[in-house]
Amino acid sequence: MRLDYLDFLRCVAAVAVFAQHLLERADPARFRPFLELGPGIFGVALFFLISGFVIPHSVRRGFAPADFAVRRLFRVFPAYLTVLAAVVALGALGLQPWRGTLVADGPAGFVANLALVQEYTGHAALLGVSWTLSLEFVWYGIFALVMLTGGERHAFALTLAASAALVALSLVALLLDGRPPLGRFAMLGAAALGYAAFVAADGRLSRRRLWIAFAAFALAVGVSQVVAFGYFSHPKVTLFNGLCGWLGAVAVFWAFQRHAALREARLCRHPLARTLGRISYSVYLTHGPVILIWGAAFGGMLLLGAPMVTFALSLALFAFVERPGIAAGRRVAGWLARPGAVTEVRR
Repeated sequence: MRLDYLDFLRCVAAVAVFAQHLLERADPARFRPFLELGPGIFGVALFFLISGFVIPHSVRRGFAPADFAVRRLFRVFPAYLTVLAAVVALGALGLQPWRGTLVADGPAGFVANLALVQEYTGHAALLGVSWTLSLEFVWYGIFALVMLTGGERHAFALTLAASAALVALSLVALLLDGRPPLGRFAMLGAAALGYAAFVAADGRLSRRRLWIAFAAFALAVGVSQVVAFGYFSHPKVTLFNGLCGWLGAVAVFWAFQRHAALREARLCRHPLARTLGRISYSVYLTHGPVILIWGAAFGGMLLLGAPMVTFALSLALFAFVERPGIAAGRRVAGWLARPGAVTEVRR
């Protein structure tokens, strides 16, 4: 069962990330007021909040570790590897920046990108957004561990623990005077919050506790942003960018969880929003290379051409790679299934 409003939120998140990268390339001075709001941060944070809600929804009938792992691998990797192969081919033909990355990092860098561990092995990313995919797998691991050790009973505690850990890491950063990747930890906290929202929507977490979870996470994110971009500095992100992006994503997600009228709004069922929501992962993967190539080739037509090409390529990637990959994951999971393999979700 698909939830239309989640597709709508995916659409909003994808458009926000796309807009950030497109407008930065096209004319950052002209679009500065919009870029100051941190749309890219907003979009990625919203994606992780949605992921936290969707993943438990996908196993609501029962959790089997092997089934879960296979489906997640087939959900993420086919489309990612297809786009990765495309940028590697473009790099081999001499197109930048992929040519420079391939030459500098060599085969080891390619293998690291292939396995989504480039960020942890000191290699450059061939696909800029790939860092979030490795974090997705960390979230999958955390979720699987929670399901195997108590399930949804731990959702509220997990969210509070994630918020507390984020504040603690921020304070440690101040004490050691070193800037850790607090945003990465916040993304995992966002997924945990999305999980709590799912449990509340399913009637197993009170609205009061959900409000506490949202308030605690918003406070923790605020502290982490002040430390990451207020006390420390970043070449591309300001404190205002970070606070607007993060708190905006939390506020939007909270509003849709709190108000049924928003979830049932006609806009959430609009065909274009639903389509963009369903192909949002493909949009997320393809938009960066398209913006770079189109901007280098046509320049002034970037604002018109890049969205059209990205939409067309994303439709094709979804139809011929992403959706078949999902179906293949279901088939492989079915082949691996054995009697008694499913462990029921613990209430």
